[in-house]
Amino acid sequence: MVSLAEDYLASRRRLGFDLRCSGRRLLDFARFSDRAGHQGPLTAPSRAWLQRRRVVPGSPLFGLIAATGLRISEALNLRRADVDLDHGLLMISETKYRKSRVVPLHPTVVQELGRYV
Repeated sequence: MVSLAEDYLASRRRLGFDLRCSGRRLLDFARFSDRAGHQGPLTAPSRAWLQRRRVVPGSPLFGLIAATGLRISEALNLRRADVDLDHGLLMISETKYRKSRVVPLHPTVVQELGRYV
């Protein structure tokens, strides 16, 4: 799986995409799948890989993704400085296509994040 991931990343970079963060995560997942000896559909290793990062139903990270529509990579890259609980906003930077955006948070999400941080 690692060689397939490396080939894919090389192709994307030749097309002009900068995939530093996404590339690391993809390679991490590919190594995880190889260590597990997985062959076939990626559903099972995907679930195990996400569970290892605590992106599972019931976790604060899963709830944040579900409530805001963030991509997994965006949620995993969040830092404390990106969260403005006073104004109910998330600052998302280095997103897909190198854009940044501000994501408004529902008051219930602000409350849960306040308990988490």
